[in-house]
Amino acid sequence: GNVIGYVADPAGAALQVRPGHDMADLQQVTQMLSLVASTGAPMPMLGDDWSRLLDLAFLSEEEPPIQPPGRFATMYTEEVKEKVKGLHAQLVQNLHKVSKLIESNNDRRASADGGVTRPFRQFDPKYLECS
Repeated sequence: GNVIGYVADPAGAALQVRPGHDMADLQQVTQMLSLVASTGAPMPMLGDDWSRLLDLAFLSEEEPPIQPPGRFATMYTEEVKEKVKGLHAQLVQNLHKVSKLIESNNDRRASADGGVTRPFRQFDPKYLECS
């Protein structure tokens, strides 16, 4: 969410409590603003297609390993790779279903009260980012 309004003011959301002080010191403000700045960039969306990250080709014999093969390298058979990709596809499909259900519920509530109700999208996978 948008937290800059809380951390820009030294008297705002301080992360430490110190006797006799009612606001953050310079070091703490710098740390808070650094944290917000480094984590404030847009992240990939939860419902995006992540299947490219499931490419376990580095475990095949045709390509050199990206990382040294460890004790888990032999666990990834073709059957396991396909199962993982199938589970990912099912997850994305379920996220889209949940998103459509939330949208439908928002539309139903808005039509019931003449459009007064604001849509609730805070947990809609369509708008959630990964971090």
